[in-house]
Amino acid sequence: MDPRARSVGGYVRILAIIVTITFAFRATNSMLSPTMSLIAKDMGFSASEIGVLALAFMGSTFISSAFINARLRSRRRRAFFMAASWAYSLVFPFFYFAGPLTIWVLAALGGFSLGFVMPNLMTAAGGVGRDRRSVERALALYTLALSASLMISPSLEGAILRVFTLRQAFLLFEPIALLVGALSPLLPFPEEGPARGAPPARGILRSPGFAVAFLNQLAYQIPFAFIVTFSSIYAVQRFSATNSLAILLYVAFYTASFATRLALTARPPENLPALMILAAAATLVGLITAWAAPSAALYAVALAILGIPHGLTYTLSMISLSRAFDMKTRNAANSYFSSTMMLIGAFLPAALGALADFVGLRGALLALVLPVAGVFAATLALARRLPVLSGTHDR
Repeated sequence: MDPRARSVGGYVRILAIIVTITFAFRATNSMLSPTMSLIAKDMGFSASEIGVLALAFMGSTFISSAFINARLRSRRRRAFFMAASWAYSLVFPFFYFAGPLTIWVLAALGGFSLGFVMPNLMTAAGGVGRDRRSVERALALYTLALSASLMISPSLEGAILRVFTLRQAFLLFEPIALLVGALSPLLPFPEEGPARGAPPARGILRSPGFAVAFLNQLAYQIPFAFIVTFSSIYAVQRFSATNSLAILLYVAFYTASFATRLALTARPPENLPALMILAAAATLVGLITAWAAPSAALYAVALAILGIPHGLTYTLSMISLSRAFDMKTRNAANSYFSSTMMLIGAFLPAALGALADFVGLRGALLALVLPVAGVFAATLALARRLPVLSGTHDR
C-alpha cells in the first residue's frame, strides 16, 4: 500500500490523482480508435485493412506491456510510465496530418505508449486501501472513472464533429491528452519489497485466478472489439447515420456502463460468479438486439444493453486479480492481463474485418453469439471452483 494512503485524507487524495489521470487517458484513448477507423475509411481502407490497422495499434500495446512493463521493478516502471505518458499526450496532433502510410506509424506509437499507461493505472488503483473492501472500492472507482470518460468523450466528439472535421477532432482533444503527461509524476507506485527479479510468467498465467479474469474479459472482448472498431461504420452503412450521430451512439453504450460501475462503487460485489451470469445474459441479448435493430434508435437500445456487461466484466476481472494476487505479483499479473487482452484485441478487429468482408457487418454481429456464449460458460465453470471469488473466503 502507498504510505500516503494510510489516512482517510491520503486515501482520498491518491484516489483523486488516479481518477483524474484515468479520466483524461480514457477520454482521449476512446476517441482514438473509432475516429482513426473513420479517417482510414475516408482514405479508402477496406474493412480488412482497418482491422489490420487496429492490429498495429493494439499489437504494439501487447509488446510494451508484456515484454517490458511486466519485467520492470517499481522505480524503473515509474520512469517508463512518465515517458510513455508524455509520448501518448503528444501523439494526438500528428493525426491531423496523417496519410495512408503515416497513420500506421501513429497507430503503432500510440499503442506502444498504452502498454505502460494502462497496467500501471490498474496497479495503482489496486494498491490503495487498508483492507479488501477499500481496495475493491478503489478498483470500482477506477473503472467508474473509465466509464465516465467513455460516456463524456463521444458526447464531446459528437458535438465537435458537427462543426469540425475528424482530423481537427484530434487537435481539440489534445488539451485533455496533455493531462496524462502532466499528472504522471503524481501517480503512486506501490512498494514491491526487496528486488528479486520479475515474478515468473508461467506461475501467473497458470493461476486459476488469472484464468478467471482472463476468460471473463475475453468473453466481452469479442463484441467490444466489434463495437470499438466497426460500430460507427455499421451505423453509417446500415442506418445512413452521419459521422456525428455514429459517434454519439456510443453515449448510450457508455452511459449504461457508467451506471453499472457506479452501482459497483457504491456497493462492492461479494459474489463475482453471480454477476458474471448477468454479464453473459446482457451480452447475448444485446448482440441479438443489435443484429435485429431496424433503426438507429433501436440500435442505440442494443448498445445500451451491451453497456451493462461492459461495466461489469472489466471491474469483475480487476477484483478477481486483486483477490488472487498480492502486491508483490500484482503488477506482473496486471501487465500480463492487459497484454494478453490487447494481443487478442489486436487480432480480433482484423478477424472481424475479414469476416465482415465475407458476410457483411450485420452478419458478423450475429456470428459473435456462439463464441461469446462458449467463453462465458467456461468462465463460470472455473469461477465457481474458487471460493475467494464468491465471497465465501477472504484473503
